[in-house]
Amino acid sequence: MHLHTRSAFVAGLIGITGLTMSVTSASAQGGDPPVPAVAVSSGSTLLGVYTDLQATRGEAVFQKSCLECHVPSDYQGDAFNSKFVGGTAFDMFESIRIAMPQSDPGSLPRQQYADLLAYFFKINALPAGTSEIGIEPDALKSIKVEAKDTLAVRAGRMGRPAKTPRNGIHHGSPHIR
Repeated sequence: MHLHTRSAFVAGLIGITGLTMSVTSASAQGGDPPVPAVAVSSGSTLLGVYTDLQATRGEAVFQKSCLECHVPSDYQGDAFNSKFVGGTAFDMFESIRIAMPQSDPGSLPRQQYADLLAYFFKINALPAGTSEIGIEPDALKSIKVEAKDTLAVRAGRMGRPAKTPRNGIHHGSPHIR
């Protein structure tokens, strides 16, 4: 019985590996550059949701497609925090995809928009990880865009500690009665 279970497990792995390889090569044939089959599917930008290689590709995309109208500081620090922190990677991905490049919005392959996200995370000193950020909407929706000092950003107190709630309750909120 144990040997049969192990054989079924190995066969399942071979099937999954074959499926992953075919999906990866199919996307490569569709115009997107080949990328690792494993992509981050949930978490926080504080936990490393992109790779350094992906950020390097994103920088190349930025240089080629964005630099005509933008500079990196348009997506750094306070600009990054006010535009993206508190939302999801999907929100960020879509806001860039539907508006950029200005001359032809949505014209880049989806993988290049994901690579741009990785570049923006890198220039905001968010940690790289071992898996790339993907292009699947559900996976992007499960990644929260956070900065290193998200509480201070939300409270509008960059550089000063955020107020801590008393007894676990945020006093003064209109949502607490």
